[in-house]
Amino acid sequence: MKSPVLSCKPQMANLKALLVSVVRMNPNKHVSKAFDDTNRLISHALGQNKPKSSCEATKMSAMEDQWEFFVGSAKQKAESHTKASRFWGTVDTFFGLSLIFLSASTTALALLDGVPKEVVAGVGAVSTMLAASASFLKSSDRRQLHEKTSKGFRSLMVKMISCESEKDYEKYWADFNREIMDEPMMPQKFAKSFKMKYTMTPELREVVEQKELVIAEIENKKLQEQQAAEQAAEKLAQKESETCISPRKEQWQSILEIPEIASMSQKMFRDNLSRSAQANV
Repeated sequence: MKSPVLSCKPQMANLKALLVSVVRMNPNKHVSKAFDDTNRLISHALGQNKPKSSCEATKMSAMEDQWEFFVGSAKQKAESHTKASRFWGTVDTFFGLSLIFLSASTTALALLDGVPKEVVAGVGAVSTMLAASASFLKSSDRRQLHEKTSKGFRSLMVKMISCESEKDYEKYWADFNREIMDEPMMPQKFAKSFKMKYTMTPELREVVEQKELVIAEIENKKLQEQQAAEQAAEKLAQKESETCISPRKEQWQSILEIPEIASMSQKMFRDNLSRSAQANV
């Protein structure tokens, strides 16, 4: 006998198709919401929304957590390196404009009459000091490095958001780890603090579960061997106790098994039997 749900499947499918045509004819927000609710109920009745197994749910949850961590950390690292790049860009601009101004001032003061040589030498010394500081700090190189790192993290974030396959997912993780290893150091004021949530990969979780099962089997086997050894020891002790309790019985049995004593005992038994027969007569 068919269940009512199975018997109504064709009618439900037709109802679903009819609802789709109605929504297309009336593109209204309330109609769309009602269609979504009805479609969910029909799908549940048809058995299309089957619950996933616990293993698949755990794997999906772990991958979702890692995906969220990837996107969030890549976004924050990109913003931090962008701030650092802007800072070093400002420093590079300051040193460049200052050197241009001081170099021009030194040349102009040297050509003017009545300007003391000490003033020209002082302006030249300041210009030399700024040039040496700019060469030491290498603000332009730092700006380019942080800008490149920021673009790398932002590109990985966009790629992970549009990821469609597990192969690309693993590739983006490898690129992310490589980018973290190669990223430049940042001052504390530029680094954004965020909570890092570490979770096992689904593959590692499966390996750990398999190892735990193997360990449990080994422990059960050892426990069974220990119980078997204890039972064997108890049986042996019981047998030894029985042999210790009746040693005389075994001695008498061994004596009666001697042929001479056995024949004498049989003869005595016959004599006793004949005497009792005569007495009865």
